[in-house]
Order: sequence, then structure tokens, then C-alpha cells
Amino acid sequence: MPAKMNRATFRKLVLVGGLVFFVLLGAFLLTRHYIVQSAREAMRQAEQSLMGQMVGKLEDCHQNMAQIATAMAYSPTVYSCFFQDPAERVIANEDISMVFSNTFLLDPAIADIFLYDKEMERIASAGKETEELAELGFLRQWKGKMAYSGLFAMPGTKAPCYALFFPVFDLDSKNYAEQIGMCVLVARTQKLEDILSEAQSFSEGGLYLVDAKGQVLASSKGADFERMGMEGEGDWPERNAQPLAMEGWTLVFQRECLELSQETSQNTALIAAAYLLAASLVLWLLFICYRSLVRPIQKMDAFVQEVASNPELRIEVKEKNEIGKVEQGLNQMLDKLAQKNAEIQKVKEWAYQAELAKKQLQILVYRNQIHPHFLYNTLDCIRAMAVLNGQKPIAAITMALSKMFRFAVREENVVTVEEEVSYIREYAKIIDYRFNGKIKIQVEIEEETANKPMIKMLLQPIIENAVFHGLERKVGGGRVEASVTMPGKGRLRLVVEDNGCGMSKEALARLQASLSREQGKDTSLAEGQGQGAGDTGQESGNGGVGLPNIFHRLKLFYGEKMEFSIESRRNEGTKVVIEIADQVTDRGIVDVSGFSGG
Repeated sequence: MPAKMNRATFRKLVLVGGLVFFVLLGAFLLTRHYIVQSAREAMRQAEQSLMGQMVGKLEDCHQNMAQIATAMAYSPTVYSCFFQDPAERVIANEDISMVFSNTFLLDPAIADIFLYDKEMERIASAGKETEELAELGFLRQWKGKMAYSGLFAMPGTKAPCYALFFPVFDLDSKNYAEQIGMCVLVARTQKLEDILSEAQSFSEGGLYLVDAKGQVLASSKGADFERMGMEGEGDWPERNAQPLAMEGWTLVFQRECLELSQETSQNTALIAAAYLLAASLVLWLLFICYRSLVRPIQKMDAFVQEVASNPELRIEVKEKNEIGKVEQGLNQMLDKLAQKNAEIQKVKEWAYQAELAKKQLQILVYRNQIHPHFLYNTLDCIRAMAVLNGQKPIAAITMALSKMFRFAVREENVVTVEEEVSYIREYAKIIDYRFNGKIKIQVEIEEETANKPMIKMLLQPIIENAVFHGLERKVGGGRVEASVTMPGKGRLRLVVEDNGCGMSKEALARLQASLSREQGKDTSLAEGQGQGAGDTGQESGNGGVGLPNIFHRLKLFYGEKMEFSIESRRNEGTKVVIEIADQVTDRGIVDVSGFSGG
């Protein structure tokens, strides 16, 4: 059985550990998914913010270029150039160069300037590589609105550049939209590089300014970025494109998935380490639980199974924790149980001995029953012989003695008041014959007390003490009066009063002190001459029984539910008053609800 319990407990712990592992694994996967989603959302928001900032700055750059082109093209010197003949233009060439110089100062990124009339003939130009650029035919394009070219390289320096095509219109013409020429500004991409380089701190991706052909004009990676054509959506993985005011140009944000994966992997590794640590702690706790709780409980269970067959065993207490206290308590309980079992065994032995003694006593009683029957028969023979010989007093005494003896040897301890009084009356006959009528015994009872139970031979010893210790020594006759009344519900009052010698105050005080001591003590109370009904109870040759013995019997049967008092005066007599409950059995009082002393 313990082995099966061990396996079942181990399986439960394994099941709990597996459940904890799967819960932690699920929590890890959810946490990882949340981290990835949160990172992507944060990156998306940062990307949108960055794209908005860069678009704004590029459009500001566009507005600045438009303003410079407008200021230059519509300045009086340059504007009048479109209406002059070649000779006049030669004369105004110095003024035009001055305007071009101011334009270069307004934006250092502008490298060359070209003016074309409406036949797209060059009427003026300025710059470092003007003649080389003039060979590039795509710069001589007629545009009806401001536009930008794609990426190209300077013929000499190979610097990346782009061109701004700015149409010039006749302001004085009735047809305001009549175009009179073109202004072309060639600008280096450095300014665009400077704008996008502000986004270098955004490590999750790169910004690229792309022309209509997909060529990279500028990027956030700096001037050293390798420019290459990236045409088509498929060439821009994880891209986010935003069209610009520069027609044909697009701002592209390229997400660098590798960097995002590396950061996510780092965070995931940290989370995985945390969950692995948590799983290790849980497994460690399960191990501690098994070692500190399950194994000691299994040990106690095995001990309980074994101690049933070997009660002398005791469990070894190794720990000082709660389990150790339980084990210690189990040992103490077993010690107390062993002590109780020993006491029970002693009680059983005592009960066996008592039962054996009882049986022996019954055998003795059955054997001794021969003697009372023999005595009864002998007394009946004496009575018959006395009647035949005319000796009526002898016959009466014999009859009274026979009745008294039959009453005395009855086994029960409780009799009715009427039976007790009948016994006393038989005793009174014998006393009357013995003292030749000198001593009279009178007994009276109330009718409702006749069937009330009381302990047997309670009044007769008191009356006998009154006769032999109070009246026998008195000169002249005497009397003893006994009565049984009910002074209240639930109690009986027994009174025995004589007019004998009585007791002195000192002797009465000694008797009363003796009765107040621990019950059961047999102490000599009455001393010297003049002892009355208060004789101590040293059983005399006349058969007297001491008052302390009577008091002890009352205590045994009635306990505290009885009252015992003695009154006596020298040469006047003695009075004994007893109040008891009116219900009693061989084992004591059964109903004392109405008893009260007094």
C-alpha cells in the first residue's frame, strides 16, 4: 500500500510539474508575440513620425527652390533678357551674371544655371561645368510647369545632381499663360543628403529619396551610400513610400527586418531566460514540497500501518518544523494510548477480580443460608415448646427475635418506612420483656410516609444506643419516642428522643466535632459516665452501634442531601434529628428535587 501511494504521489507531482511547464510555455509564447507586436507598432509610429518630418523638410526645400527660381527668372534683368536681341543681351550680360551670382549665394547647392528662350536656344548660363552640362541633351527640355529631373552625374566631378525645370511666362501679355522661355537650375544632391541624414539615429530602417526611374537621389545613410537603381515594388522589401511635391520624386522608408529580428531575439532571449528561471524555481519548489511534505507524510502513513501490529514502535523525529511537531504529537498520542490501554487492562483485571470475589461471596452466601434456616427452625421449635408449656412471654420474645433476624439478613439495603418501623416494634417487644416494662419504646409515623423508601436499620441502632447508654443506667423507668414525618415535599424527618441521662456540654461538643470531620472516620466520641444516645459507636457487648457509623452510612447513600443534628442535656435526655430525601436506591438518591435542609 505505501508503495502504491508513493507512485500515485509521484505521478501527481509530475502532472503538476507538466502543467506548470505548459502554462509557462504558453505565457512565454504570448509574451513574445506581444513584444513583437509592440515593437512593430512602436516602429510603425516612429516611422510615420519620421516620414512626416522628412516630407515636410523636403517640401520646404522644394518651396525654397521655387522661390529662388522665381526671384531669379522674374528679376528685371533676367526677365528683360527674354525680350532682347543678341546684341542687347551681350550688353546686359554683366548684369545677368550678377543676378546668377546672387542666386548661387542664396543656395550653395545650385551648381549651374541655364536660360532658354521659347525656341529652346540658350540665351544665358553660369556655373562651373556649364559647357559640359550643355552637352547633356535632356537639360534642354520644354516644360509647361515646374518639374524635376532624375539623378545624373556632373560630367567633370561626377557629383550626383538633379535639375529643376522652371518655365518663364510673359507677365505683360494679354494671354498671361504665354510661356516665353525656360530656366534650368542644376543642383547637387548634397542638400538633400543633409536633410535625410537627420534620420540616421533611426536604426530600424533607412530613408531614400528616389526619382521617377527609381534612382536614389539621397539617403539617410550618408553621401557614401552606393546609389543603384531600384525599380519596381519587389526591389523595396518592407517599404513605405510617400509621394512628394516634386513631381516624380518619392520618399521611401525601407525597414531593416534584420535589425528588428535581432532586437526581438534579444528581448525574447531575456524573456525565455526569465521563464526558464521561473520553471526551474517551480520545479525546485515541487522537489522541496515532495521532500519536506510528501515524503514525511508517506513515512507517517507507513508508520501508522506498522504501528497497528507493533504498538511499541515510535516514529523518529528528525525535523523541528511543523511536520516534526506532528510526528512528536503522534508519539505523544501513542504514549497516552499505551497508558490508557494499560489502565484499561488494570481495570479489566480489577473487574475480573471483583467478579471473582462476587461469585465467591455468592457461594459463601448460598452456603451460609443453611445457618439462618437452621436458626429460624430452632427459634420456631423454641416458640412451639413455649406455647405447649404455657410460656407465652418466651413464645412472644422468640417470635419477635425470629422476625428481627429475618429482616436483618435480607440482602437489600433499602426498605420502606413501614418495614423499618415493624422491625423496631419487634425490637420494642424484646426490650419490654427484658426490662420488665421499665423502658418503653414508642414509634409513630405519618400515613403518607409508610411507603417511602429509606435505608434499612437506620432507626434501630439509634434507639438501641438510647436504651443502653441513656436509659439503662437511669434510676427508675424511661421512654424512647421515635417518629417519621414529612416536613416538606421530597424529604423525610426521623426523630429519636429519650429522657435518659443525656450528655454534658463538653461530651456533646466532642461528638459534634467528630461528626463534622471527614466522613468514614471512626472516632471515639463519648467518654466516661453519662453517655447517652451519642455513644461513639464502639460496638459494646450490648450490641450498640455508634452514631459516627450511622452518619457514615447516611453520607454514603444520601451525600449532601441529608441533615444530621444532636441535642442533649445532662440528666434531661438526648434528641437525634435526621432529615433525608424521600427517594433512594441501593446506589443512592434518585430524586431530590424537593429536598432542602432545615
